[in-house]
Amino acid sequence: MEPNNEKHLFQLSVKEFIDLYKETLAKISLDVIIEKLNDDVPEKKNFRDIISAKEVSEMTGLKIQSVYAKVSREEIPVLSRGKPLRFRRSEIEKWLMDGRPTLFQMGGDWKVPLLPNIYKTKKI
Repeated sequence: MEPNNEKHLFQLSVKEFIDLYKETLAKISLDVIIEKLNDDVPEKKNFRDIISAKEVSEMTGLKIQSVYAKVSREEIPVLSRGKPLRFRRSEIEKWLMDGRPTLFQMGGDWKVPLLPNIYKTKKI
């Protein structure tokens, strides 16, 4: 049934309303399906989210030993701590985007370190 633009919704019969509802729902469903199909990029199908320490090293520019050290200090998000280490690519990317954690985030000490003696002024 073609929607009659001259009638208001409350003027439709029950059958006209049901037919109009079915047509509208079919159009919306088709639009959603087409949108989902367009979102599927072939590169994303081969994209792996679970990566190794070597791949993290390449992503971050850190040496592999530094990656292992950051894992042991719990400074970097890790998926598995056993051998081999596994990371989630999305978490590493988020970690890189967030930048260096603050002292508060790391639960660090808030005391300001004292300056060494070489920086103190001498009395004349």
